[in-house]
Amino acid sequence: MKKLLIPLMILISLNLVAATVTLEVTAFNCSPDEVTVTEGFSCTATVDNTGDETGSLTTATLYSDAANWLEESSYAETVNTNINSGASTDIVFEGLRAQKSGEFGFSRITLDEVSDTYPADNSVSVNVIDVITAVSQSANSAAASTGTIDASAQVTVGGDTDLVISFSVVSGGCGIGNQASSSSFSDLSDGQSISQTWTITMGTSNCVYRISSAITSNPSGTATKTDSTTKTITCSGSACTTTPVTDSSSSSSSSSSGRGSGVAGGGSKTPTVISKEEDIPNQAPEYAIDENTIDLDNYQTWTKSGKTSIGNLQKGQTITFTFVTGSLEEQDWIIVVEDIDIENNMVVLFIKQEDGESTEIRVSLNKANGIDLDKDGTVDVTINLSEIQENGVTLDFEKTSTFVAQEQKFVEKKRFIGLFVSLGILAVILFSIVIYFFVRTKAQPLRKEESPRRQSSR
Repeated sequence: MKKLLIPLMILISLNLVAATVTLEVTAFNCSPDEVTVTEGFSCTATVDNTGDETGSLTTATLYSDAANWLEESSYAETVNTNINSGASTDIVFEGLRAQKSGEFGFSRITLDEVSDTYPADNSVSVNVIDVITAVSQSANSAAASTGTIDASAQVTVGGDTDLVISFSVVSGGCGIGNQASSSSFSDLSDGQSISQTWTITMGTSNCVYRISSAITSNPSGTATKTDSTTKTITCSGSACTTTPVTDSSSSSSSSSSGRGSGVAGGGSKTPTVISKEEDIPNQAPEYAIDENTIDLDNYQTWTKSGKTSIGNLQKGQTITFTFVTGSLEEQDWIIVVEDIDIENNMVVLFIKQEDGESTEIRVSLNKANGIDLDKDGTVDVTINLSEIQENGVTLDFEKTSTFVAQEQKFVEKKRFIGLFVSLGILAVILFSIVIYFFVRTKAQPLRKEESPRRQSSR
């Protein structure tokens, strides 16, 4: 019998030793996998337990590749789950945003302390697109009716894209004759530049024209971006019906890229303080807070750096954000895009506190408006119109130092309250422990005295 037991025990011991937990990434993808610069996206990793024992996973961390193309160097997700042998779990890394354009990937995912290179080994990548439009002209003025000027666009794309460059007359009696107003280019790669030139014939008034560059991600076409530049040619000569003016060119870009692009252009950036009493008190149009509403508080560029740009905003679009007042109270604010005025390069917005009165704000191209939210005489946030198109506008939002300072005080207040509550809970626990041991100590002598009586009665 002993001879049989010994081998059996050895086998059991070997099985116990062989029991393992093996967690590994078996699938990884990003949605969408074609995005514009600063656009949010997410990636999902599937983790399998290929071992023969249940394993636990506390934290998973995603790292970008050596290009450091993401806003953050790593993105950690708290999992806190058990994974049975042969089972799997999905981990979603949210709030990812690219800070430069190109085709980029990921180096690894760490599962607690174990590194898994599945994303790199399988060449999982994200196509980040961007576009920059620079316009030059052969002269700033031309003779009425007969003068011609060459307008040249130099367009640089980021990522793998298709491109359409378009010319349009905003105002003035000028034209490009029989020339095609737009040109298309396919299968462009990151950093590639395209040039396009139009010959403009003057009319009898100042010519205002716009050159737009619209890109679509390639091959899926899930991401789009537009950049435009507006310029003016001054009519010269006695035949002009308008008073000559100096060149008032302006350029706009919907967002910046890693190659040094940014919102450019003329126009004053000096904020204008707007209070509810000074502006047009009006009832805001009908709007809905739904899945299409843009919440600025979900953008890391807004929460961390205090500024962000939102492109392709349509008429009726709603935008929300949280503001901390000087008395350290949180307020929910709503912005509604009421109208897009292409002719006057202006957008009409309604801004209101939730359940409060609305205020109409008119924001002109490249002229920032400063908003005094709590009516204390200081600007809290600025709104700038950096791009205007028939299919949408780009608005730049920026917190002032006052806004940021009040947010920081609010965070410190919450930390203090949290610490106070934690100390209170700890005090209650300690008090309960003391009471428990006190009652137990009082009760023990009585039980010792009662024990002999129970025995003697038997």
